[in-house]
Amino acid sequence: MIPSNSYKENIVSFKISKNNKFILTCAFEEPLRLWDKSSGNLISEFKHNDMLINVLISPNAKYIIASGEGHIIYIWNLLTGELLKQIRCNCISIAISPDSHYFISINRYLEFILYRIEDGAIMRKFIGHESDIVYVAFTPDCNNVVSASDDNTVKVWDINTGIILCEFQIYLPSGERIAVVMKLSFFCKSESYI
Repeated sequence: MIPSNSYKENIVSFKISKNNKFILTCAFEEPLRLWDKSSGNLISEFKHNDMLINVLISPNAKYIIASGEGHIIYIWNLLTGELLKQIRCNCISIAISPDSHYFISINRYLEFILYRIEDGAIMRKFIGHESDIVYVAFTPDCNNVVSASDDNTVKVWDINTGIILCEFQIYLPSGERIAVVMKLSFFCKSESYI
């Protein structure tokens, strides 16, 4: 169990690693803390000068990626605690690929950007929505990215070319706009998604 006196502020976000060994906690301006899930012992702290909101552990449990109000994405080596990269951007959300090679940041300028995790290099920018992008996710095979936007569309993109493969308009039968779902799920059968 995580000690109740370990933070001065409320925990605003946490993640559990896919291998079920670690818990990562975030309390705005305090260091991120990595805990051993089975013992509850603190393993390490990840210092920053930001008000972090989004925190992720890569599926292979090698990296921590975080972003917040300071318009910086932080990439840490989970095992050593080393800060590998800081990337300036207007990031509002992040997602990591299932193979732990890439991550995406949703930016405030109607685009999202694909980065390589190991060095923070920009691999591709995806532009094509007409309103704020509210959610992105990788398909399980890492070949495509799906994005949802306030423009009432869900788009499926080819990760290698940046081409939109298909688009779904989301409206009620009466023609009224509806809110875009905040979570996307994928059911893969041959080449079909969603």
